[in-house]
Order: sequence, then C-alpha cells, then structure tokens
Amino acid sequence: MAGYNSSQWSGNFIAAGVTMISADFENLGSTQLAMRLVFFDPSLSTQWESNAVYLLNPNSGWQHASFAIDQADFTQVEGSTSFSDTLSQVNRMMFRHNPNLDSGGVSIVGTLGIDNVHAGVVPEPASLAVLSLGVLAILRKRKQSR
Repeated sequence: MAGYNSSQWSGNFIAAGVTMISADFENLGSTQLAMRLVFFDPSLSTQWESNAVYLLNPNSGWQHASFAIDQADFTQVEGSTSFSDTLSQVNRMMFRHNPNLDSGGVSIVGTLGIDNVHAGVVPEPASLAVLSLGVLAILRKRKQSR
C-alpha cells in the first residue's frame, strides 16, 4: 500500500528549506499499517526510506505523523544516489506501508486516509531577522511599561 503525488511533491527540497514532512493518517481497514516516508531520485532507482515508522491500528481515527528530513533519519534501501542529491531533485515522495526497512514494501488489502500533508521549512534569513526585530520591540515595550 502506497500513496504519492508526483506533481506536487517533487523538486528541490534542499533549496526549499524542507526540514520535516507531516501528514494525518487514518487506518480504515482491518490490518495494522506501518507507515513510512520514501524519497525517490529522478530515475526512480534510488530510494531513501524513513527510519521512523508510524503504526496505525485498524479503525485508528486520524493520527498525526511527522517525519524529520535529515540523512540520519533515513536509510538508503535501493540505488546509489546520495541523500543530498536525491533531496535536491526529488522525483517522487511516497507514504508507504512497510513494517520492514526495505525497498519492496508489503502488499496488503487495506484502506488508508491521508490528509493535511505539509512541508515544514526553515524560514529565510530575512524572515528570521524581521521576526527577531519584532520580538525585541515587544520585549522593550514590556520593559518600558513596568
């Protein structure tokens, strides 16, 4: 069982500053699901699979999952493209049921709901500077009003 959207979730994750992918999952079937995040390079021959696995019991209701995007959080299960090269040219990002950390996945009969997929990004330096100035201004106003 796997789900992906190549048109929205492809491209340069490094340049975009993506540090986390989060999603809500709901297991509507009768078999426990073990959900992982997988990235594929442009040739689809290299796969990096998350070490983190989210177990969803049958009829689990919506569960929130977050996957940190760092090489230490992934294992290369197929191919030879480096983690940074794969993330700089992601062809496919996939959520996959896979209790084992390998490239094949596990075929099952099930029903999975996926919603609210978001990329967490590091703010640009200019945004951080503006935020820092705003926080400093608030702190100064508080200090002056005392």
